[in-house]
Amino acid sequence: MASTFSDTNSGTLNGSAALGHLRPEQRLSGGSPTASRRANETLKQLVFGLTIAEPHACQDVLESAAYEVGRLVGHGFLDRSSSADALTSACTLNGLTDEAGPDIVQEAIAAGFQAGGRAAEAERASAREPLLGQSSSGLTKGPAGGDHTAVTRCLADVPPEPIKWLWPGRVALGKPNLVAGQPGGGKSQLTIAMAAPVSTGSNWPDGASCPQGSIIFISCEDDVGDTIVPRLLAAGADLSRVHVLDWVRKPAPDGQSFEQHLFNLSRDVQTLQAFVEELGNVRLIVIDPISAYVGGIDSHKASDVRGALAPLQTLAAETGAAVVLVAHLNKGSGDGSAIARVGGSGAFVAACRSAWLVEADPQDEERKRRILTPLKNNIGDDKTGFAFSIQSVDLQGIETSRVVFEPDPVVVSASELLRGQQQTDEERGALEDALDFLRDFLKDGAKTTKSVEKAAKEAGIATRTIERARAKLKIRARKSDSSGAWVMVLPDNELRQDRQGRQQNGTGQDGGVGRS
Repeated sequence: MASTFSDTNSGTLNGSAALGHLRPEQRLSGGSPTASRRANETLKQLVFGLTIAEPHACQDVLESAAYEVGRLVGHGFLDRSSSADALTSACTLNGLTDEAGPDIVQEAIAAGFQAGGRAAEAERASAREPLLGQSSSGLTKGPAGGDHTAVTRCLADVPPEPIKWLWPGRVALGKPNLVAGQPGGGKSQLTIAMAAPVSTGSNWPDGASCPQGSIIFISCEDDVGDTIVPRLLAAGADLSRVHVLDWVRKPAPDGQSFEQHLFNLSRDVQTLQAFVEELGNVRLIVIDPISAYVGGIDSHKASDVRGALAPLQTLAAETGAAVVLVAHLNKGSGDGSAIARVGGSGAFVAACRSAWLVEADPQDEERKRRILTPLKNNIGDDKTGFAFSIQSVDLQGIETSRVVFEPDPVVVSASELLRGQQQTDEERGALEDALDFLRDFLKDGAKTTKSVEKAAKEAGIATRTIERARAKLKIRARKSDSSGAWVMVLPDNELRQDRQGRQQNGTGQDGGVGRS
């Protein structure tokens, strides 16, 4: 987990390197001048690296830096409070505090310190022997009489490997990914749209090729028979390659029967991995929603979430399947970070290599157009997304739906999209108020334009909003036949008054129409 940062003035050093330069007896002595000096040098370089980190990498750099500093704090080489303050200041400078929110930053620092502290305890225990030799097998011997060994690799023996993609540049194989959005916003529909090309080996919406394979759904929100299967058929999926994990079964205490329970990340990942290996060539695993399967952990504690997701990360790496977690958004304020809006701890997003937001297009008044845009993408395209709509489909009397993508990519950040949605919702609310006001104020007939504008102002409705409401209700302003003043009248009342006027004067001519 160690990260190395470069400073042209002071060289390169990380927490592991700092400890590596110390003799074993120095590692156990927090008061050693050499240890304290090296630890402070390391802290400075880690803080510097965090300060200049690229925006898309700030979260990962913070987690690595917090872990390294936590190790040094655990050894007694650094003060916990001042070290945490230094990392917090770096996050303020690099913009992560504004982007993710101060709570997410503090959670990441606390989780890193906790993990680093545990590592320090293990290192202090192993330092009971004067020197720890490394065998040719890569196993570092533990303390005398101990049964723990460190499994290590020299990176010179590790060949570089390209990232393998399910959806090139967007969804990686062998790694966890995340899709987040509002309830009913199209997240589950999107996972169906992803499963279809995987099952058939057809192309993605951007024309990229998709490797064919099997899919596993773990879902408790949509019924399989009346929702998932019809949607898959509408999307053109090959159902023979799609599987659902309904329950996990185990022998009952009586030894004669079985008990079953919902899949649980804390105890059932090995069961899932066995199923993946039994099927073979599993390319996609969808867990919808992830919050239903994390067990009894506190989903708002970063350390708990990381612990729950770690086995799933290992499963993805060992099987080569892309794991897609579906998450809901919380009710955070629209002026904050999009990442902070993902329900639970920020560790859900941090643990995933790519994370995507699904949200209604705020410019679409009918709210049918949806946008899929990156929340983060550490290993691919983090700039462009896609627009899509959900189209109704009739499958021989079964009403269902499917995702229809637009051909061109869209460029909008997740935070901008959420802010635009909040502003649009507020505007819609103001417009509804103005519509109700005009209907009520004009229900008894024509009123002068000045009286309408005065009453609207007293009701706290902006002139611009009144004009939008007028256009929506098709209200025109015209000169009164009797007074000559400009008046407004609802369309239905206007037609009725025109008819009455024609009947009275017998001309059949409309009254004069003034400005609109």
